[in-house]
Amino acid sequence: MLNDDIKLAQKIVSGSYNNTGSLFYHDKSFIYKFSNEEISSYQKYQKNKKKMLSITASGDQILNSILAGSINIKSCDISRFPKYFFELKRAAILNLTKDEFINFFINESDYDQILNDDIYDGFRNDLDQDDRKFWDSLFQFFEGGQIYDSFLFSHEIVTLSSAIERNVYLQDSNYNKLQNVITKANVSHYVGDIKDIIQSDHDSYDLVNLSSIIYYGFNGFDDYKNLIENINLNEDGVTLTYLYQLRNRIKQVFTGDSYTFDMFKSGEGVMVYKKKK
Repeated sequence: MLNDDIKLAQKIVSGSYNNTGSLFYHDKSFIYKFSNEEISSYQKYQKNKKKMLSITASGDQILNSILAGSINIKSCDISRFPKYFFELKRAAILNLTKDEFINFFINESDYDQILNDDIYDGFRNDLDQDDRKFWDSLFQFFEGGQIYDSFLFSHEIVTLSSAIERNVYLQDSNYNKLQNVITKANVSHYVGDIKDIIQSDHDSYDLVNLSSIIYYGFNGFDDYKNLIENINLNEDGVTLTYLYQLRNRIKQVFTGDSYTFDMFKSGEGVMVYKKKK
């Protein structure tokens, strides 16, 4: 599997393989560089939730949750690539200052320094063997900017201000706090359809962060409702669903005391599910 992932990633970066198509999300789809969710606005729901199930995506949902106290995390994504990027971010956090981290992953003033291979060489030993082999295989043949500009990554524009505003771990001294606690967190990665993963999952969780998958891969909102109501939650456990807007149909389907909606000033928000006691 690793060698297949490496060969496919190299083809995507070189432009010899097109991983875009009619399906928005699939096992070869892009990596988000940073979250496009206002995670800072729902950080309160992640506090002291030790056991977590999360969509991997950019890895930011998990990093913010580790800062809030999560230590046992199951990370899931339909794409095979996000797990490698999360581990790249994790290793970078262990070795770089906040400014160095920002310069490596964003760097608005000098784009040529993004994913700089010399900086990567300084922390690559904190990657496990498979993750190191994956990134080594890309940096061996491509410049960091070429990797970032390819369809291995989302082409959503990421600005420094938006990344900081959305992510608590990039605010104030929280990055240093994350550096101190990230080694305590155990993150296990799973690749596949979240519906299949949950169906065979017998664990229970304090926090489930499903990001915005309500909009993708389901036969309507009722299908998604069935999914979240069959996830095992511990007492006081919550399931979060990110909403880009609160549609009337969502309010009609997700009714009752188990569901609450926390909408932000932007019009986006989260649906919070708590299992009835």
